[in-house]
Parts: sequence; C-alpha cells; structure tokens
Amino acid sequence: FFSVLQTVSVAMWDCLKRQRTLQGADLAHNDAVVNSLVRKALDLPSRGLNRTCLSVQLVEAVRKACATLGPEPEPEAIAKAADGAIRQLPWACGALAAAAGPPDFGPYAKLQGEYPFPAGTAPGDRYKVAKAAAEAGDPQAMQTLALLLWGQAGGAPFEPRGSAVWHARAGASGNLDGLAVLGGCIRKGVGVAEDYGVGLRLIMACAAANAAQGLNKLGVLYQDGSVAPDVPQDHAVAAKLFQRSMETGSALGTFYYGGCLRYGLGVPKDHAAGLRLWQKSAEMAPYEGSQDAAIRLGWEQGGNNHWTQLAGSLGAAHSTYFDLQD
Repeated sequence: FFSVLQTVSVAMWDCLKRQRTLQGADLAHNDAVVNSLVRKALDLPSRGLNRTCLSVQLVEAVRKACATLGPEPEPEAIAKAADGAIRQLPWACGALAAAAGPPDFGPYAKLQGEYPFPAGTAPGDRYKVAKAAAEAGDPQAMQTLALLLWGQAGGAPFEPRGSAVWHARAGASGNLDGLAVLGGCIRKGVGVAEDYGVGLRLIMACAAANAAQGLNKLGVLYQDGSVAPDVPQDHAVAAKLFQRSMETGSALGTFYYGGCLRYGLGVPKDHAAGLRLWQKSAEMAPYEGSQDAAIRLGWEQGGNNHWTQLAGSLGAAHSTYFDLQD
C-alpha cells in the first residue's frame, strides 16, 4: 500500500515540476498530463520511504499561506493558496506518513477531524451547536458544519456554497479533512468554481499526509474510475486507500472498506466481515459515514429496525453508495 500511494504522490510532483507552462486550472484541460502522472505513478519502482511527518508539514504550509488572505476569504482563494503551498513542499523525495493507524499531527491534532458534540446534544440540534462553535473559530466544528450543510442533516438547510465555504475555512485553519473535501468540491465544481487540477492536488496531498478524507476521496476516484478519463477503474487500489482510512479511525473509511468486503471489490468477498465493519461504522454516530452504514445495515435486515431508526435520527434517508452492487 505504501508503495502505491507513495509512487502516485512522487510522480505527481515530478510531473508538475516538468510541466512549467501548466498553471492551476490548465491541468483541468490537459487530461494527458493527469493520465500520464497517474499511470506512471502506478508503474514506478518502489522508493525508500522518508518518514518525515507530512501531516505536520502540510498543516503548517497551508495555514501560513492562507493567513495572508485576510478575513473571510472565498473558498476559491483558499484552494489557490493551499495549492501554491503544496507545490512548494519538498515531497519529490518520496516522503510519506508511513505508520499505520492515526497520523501524527503533533500540536495540530485538535484541529483535525469532526466536532465532538457535547454529551446529550440532540440529533436535530447538531447544526445549531456546530454553527456556534464554527463561528467561534473551532476548525473541527467548521468541518462538521460543512458536512451538515451538504447533507441537510442535524437541522441544517441544504447549502452547497455554504458547505464549500466552511470546508475551506476548516482547511485554512489546518483541518486536513476539510482541505481534502474542498479538493473534491473544486475538482467537480460543487458550490465553487471548478478547477480539476487544483482539486486533484489537494486530495492527493491530503492522502499522502494520511488524512482520512484525503484517503477516502482518492479511494472513491479509483473505485468509480474518475481519477481521469484514461485512468482505469481500480478496486484494489481503492480498497487499500479505504483500509488505510479505516485504520486512522474514520467512520467513513470503515464504511467504505466494509463495502469492499461485503461486495468483494478489490478484496476477497467476506459478507460477514463487511457487515461487522458497517456495524462498527454505524456505532461511531454521528460521525460522517455512520449514517450510510446504518442505512445499509437496515436494508440488510429488512428495514424498520434499530439501524433504520438510527439513520433516521441522523437525518439520513438514503445511501446511494454501493447501490450498483445490489
């Protein structure tokens, strides 16, 4: 797994250095470059691992770059600043956060992931509570607020632009999950101006730094074959990325990897093991992915049960992920 993710990242930065005339959004219009960097990455021989902690490097570089943007910058400006910072990191040497389990964010650990709601917070009050904490400057709350606005859950309205804004603010504050999801928004133009190249670089940088949402986003791209037009679908790479995300403690990564096992996508099929992981993910409620796991477990058991009730309490009615395998 380390070899796959490492070589993808190394090839990306090497390729970008050679393409002196390509800047920012130009990559969105040059599929050949994207295809080449991914294809070559998968074919590169293994390189020695530099165990420098990229998670800390990335957090510090992005925070420094975004600190110059002034108050309440737009998500497009944050993405551009973060992309510029990423381009300056010395990752062509093959550095990778190599240890299994949660990455070491050092002094920035409390900036990462989702907001831990106070005990007793009602499911329908999550939007109100997260919004107050986000506006007070909590990066975890910013990330959670963004997820609620996109999922229209916890009492939140559906606001794609607002969701992108808060993912961006979380990322600018050092939350790498927020930065990775911002990459997904930018790559597809969801709530923000589209820039395929910038979005892909944000996702891959966060994946290389072992951030759960970076691993999840990159895994989904490989699973549905949307890394680039000529890059083939690869369930085995996707499963390895999801497994790594699960090892960081991600409920969403646990749900994704459980689906890989349940349906035999990139790994040997193991229905029982897949369901156990879905249960583990659902029990992490209300973190992202738990609602999808609860819905799928409810379907597996015929509906109108504990799991469907849990999904309903989280504001989730339908999970489309893995539908094509049913």
